[in-house]
Parts: sequence; structure tokens; C-alpha cells
Amino acid sequence: MIGSIRKACAVLRLLDRAGPGGLRLADVAAQAQLSPPTAHRVLRTLCAEEFATQNPDTRRYRLGPTASGLGHPSPQRETLCAAARAGVRELRDEAQETVILTMCADGCRCILDTMESEQPLRVVPTTEDDERFYETSTGRALLAQLPAADLSPLLKRLGWPGRRWPGVFTDRDLTRELQVIRASLLVVAEQRDTGVTSLATPLQLPGLAAAIGLDYPAGRDSGGRRQTLGTRLREAAQAIQTAF
Repeated sequence: MIGSIRKACAVLRLLDRAGPGGLRLADVAAQAQLSPPTAHRVLRTLCAEEFATQNPDTRRYRLGPTASGLGHPSPQRETLCAAARAGVRELRDEAQETVILTMCADGCRCILDTMESEQPLRVVPTTEDDERFYETSTGRALLAQLPAADLSPLLKRLGWPGRRWPGVFTDRDLTRELQVIRASLLVVAEQRDTGVTSLATPLQLPGLAAAIGLDYPAGRDSGGRRQTLGTRLREAAQAIQTAF
């Protein structure tokens, strides 16, 4: 049951981000990391409850009236998504790697937008909000921006990093790492179990902890490419901050 709910939530987030243009079944299946039959079952159920609708001419799915009437995104979230959209696409096209835009809200790492690399070998971005603050580059960038009043209870709930953040063994280690992120505006997370390199930079926005990241296969992390991508990432962040 929980698994089915998670799948439905992931599909709803995808349809929300797609807007009026909607998505094809194949797009939903690929981006939600579901098999086409499973994606079709989820969409069929959502349509039956009017959380989604399907255009009979284009066969594309979009949010339905029931979902559209639930809740209202925060003004800051809407403003950030609008300000970052062009920059996220430009960064994806120039770097040819997967881009992810995140913010911290309600103790979660919220996924605001993703753009997947078009290369054959690429990282498929997650679409579900989570608590992966320690193991992801964007998560670490978000932690570095939180005021002490928000950071302390979140760290207590998350528990000790352990293997999720190599090299962090004490409170002093964690404090040092967060200070380095604030000073350098760049986070590097090497996920050796999946062969993925993740870069991220904080978005320095008033009253909002947000970050933008690049995820790519570690095999392409050669020569000075990491440094080049880090520079381009910080330039994209600066452009988003200006637009915000």
C-alpha cells in the first residue's frame, strides 16, 4: 500500500511540474522510474479519481480538477521555480548533465525541478521529496544554509551521518564541513556505490534555503572537468539569484 501511494505521489509531482502541456505515458514511466504497465495503472487510477486527466487527442496526461484544488504552493517556491527555469535548462544544455533544483521545507529536501541529461549514459533524477541531506550534494548545501534554530532539531532527527557523509566523525567535523560549504559555495559528493559524482552550490536567497546541483557518471569526471562544471554551476546560481 505504501509503495503504491509513493508511486502515485511521484506521478502527481511530475504532472504538476509539466504544467498544461502534460506528459506522455512513456515520459511518466521514464521520469518516475516505473515500468510502462505500472505507470499506466497509476495514471488510470488517478484519472478515475480526477486527480489526473488525459487529452483524448494528444494522449497526454495532466493534473485533474481534484489535484488542482488541493493546496497552494508558497509564493517563494513559485517565484524560485520561475526564476530558475531558464537557468536550469541552460545549465543542462551546456554541461550535458542532469540538473536538480531543491529547497528545504518542513524538514525535507524538496525537489522543485529536474532536467535529465540527454546523453545515453546519464543520471536519472529523483522526483520525490526526501531526507537525503547527508548523502547528496544538494542536501549538504541546504544544511549549510539553515539557521541554528532549524539546523539543530533537523540534525537530531536525522541522526549521525555515518557512512552517508564520509569523513564526518564528530560534531567538529560536521561544523567544519558546513563552514567549508558556506565559504567555497561548492559541494562535491562521490557516491561510489552507484558510480555517481554530484556537485551542488547553495542559492543565496533571503529567507530560503535552496540549492542547485549537477549529477553525472563518475567516469566523466576526468581532468579539469569537475572544476569547469563547478564554475559553471556557480555562474548559474548567480543568474538565478539575480532573477529571483
